[in-house]
Amino acid sequence: MKHVNIFTQSSVRSPNVQKGKIIILLETIINETPYTKEFIQEVEGNWNETSLEAVRLALTKLKEPAEIVIWTDCRYVELNIDRAKEWKKENFEHKGAKRKYWEKWNEIFELLEGSTYKVTTGQNEYTHWLVSELKKGA
Repeated sequence: MKHVNIFTQSSVRSPNVQKGKIIILLETIINETPYTKEFIQEVEGNWNETSLEAVRLALTKLKEPAEIVIWTDCRYVELNIDRAKEWKKENFEHKGAKRKYWEKWNEIFELLEGSTYKVTTGQNEYTHWLVSELKKGA
């Protein structure tokens, strides 16, 4: 199975809904050579929502299951991905209502079908580049 690193960053840093951009960098290594492809998209939402959208969009770019490491700048994604798997078993319902962002979580799990994955936050080799790309034209 192919290994893919997904690096995401959002320009939105607020709990309030606002317009911003997300950037995604996909990296795979073939014969010890890294290959990357990046995507930038305008979004509207809060930090958690736009970060989930970045992960969702990145996963739509994959053509087959893979070993995936997702690097995100948002702890909400990292801390809740395992919880969201449990929420899915309950049809994302809690106290008679659907959980926040349930549609995005549901699609993320559909896109992860057949893949293994790990989500992590923190600095990585692309962090500064991702941030500088988001600032261009801001």
